[in-house]
Amino acid sequence: MIETGLSKVSIVKHIKNWNEVGIKAIKDHRGGSEAKLEPEIVDDLIDVVLKKSPIDFDFTCHTWTLALLALYVEKTYGVKVCNETIRSILISHNISYKRSQPKPTKADKDEQEAFKKNAKTARYFRVFI
Repeated sequence: MIETGLSKVSIVKHIKNWNEVGIKAIKDHRGGSEAKLEPEIVDDLIDVVLKKSPIDFDFTCHTWTLALLALYVEKTYGVKVCNETIRSILISHNISYKRSQPKPTKADKDEQEAFKKNAKTARYFRVFI
């Protein structure tokens, strides 16, 4: 008998799945779902993050959060997305929703200037080029 590292229950499940759907049973279902958002929605989301405030959409806070952006997408387009999807979209467009850490006043001036040149600030987010 070959050692598979799987439990008996898992092996039986795989066999039943193979008997039901055949070769399609070997599809790997790990790794999350495919992107749900259309490119137009993503473009609008990036535009909203960079140029608008939550107040413009009748939200009660002044800064965007991942949950608030997911709620915006759901209200505007009727598509439910999780915070992780919004986070990955922001990261793929070089947008960080974290605040940068302040540097001490005795830090290297050239390093500070290089940081300032690479950061383009938007109204509520910092975009790194």
